[in-house]
Amino acid sequence: MPPTPPTPRTSDPLSALLAHNVWATRLILEKCRSLTDEQFRRPFPIGPADHGGLHAILTHIVGAMRRWADRIAQRPLRAPLEHWRPGYQPRAPYTPDELLALLEDAHTDLTQVIANVLAHGEPALARELILHFSTPTTPSSPIASPSSPTAHSPLPIASTSSSCPDARCPMPDASSSFTSGVCIASAAVHGHYHRAQCMNILRQLNVPGVSDRLPSLDVVDWQQATE
Repeated sequence: MPPTPPTPRTSDPLSALLAHNVWATRLILEKCRSLTDEQFRRPFPIGPADHGGLHAILTHIVGAMRRWADRIAQRPLRAPLEHWRPGYQPRAPYTPDELLALLEDAHTDLTQVIANVLAHGEPALARELILHFSTPTTPSSPIASPSSPTAHSPLPIASTSSSCPDARCPMPDASSSFTSGVCIASAAVHGHYHRAQCMNILRQLNVPGVSDRLPSLDVVDWQQATE
């Protein structure tokens, strides 16, 4: 019998970034299963970790995936997962396993939303989205509403509201316009530097069997491990 041809490996850069994003975040959350609740939520002066350590950063990564999916799909923003953001619905802190489930759902949703945009070609990628960013203490409207087309936008402009508490997250102060293509790129790479923050904290916690056994999380590591 002729040999079975090898399964094609991922070659599309965007597909690789999206798959790497969920894979790398999943590995960090799996490491966090070995931490105590105090270790998981211990504040660090690193980005969102000011709000509750690894729990805060990882909640922010997953929450941002959900928001980007809502923005790109031009639908109302869901209530945030992060307790410091306007519109948060109080609940008990998420466990690593709960965040893992939310991560998988967010990844599936985001990839489907992006696939829908790509299916409509360049006009959909060129669609302008107006994002309204507010401070964590200022309520923000969760509604994404299309406006009339302009001479420079082939499809309606959508408007969404959000905020970012992390001063190290380069986000605009008020309303800014971005193409859907740039929003997709932002969604694909946003978690990368937040995962670096997580790796830094995991090392500083000095937990035997965790801090001394951290994975390498580059995109090439994803392909080597999964394909």
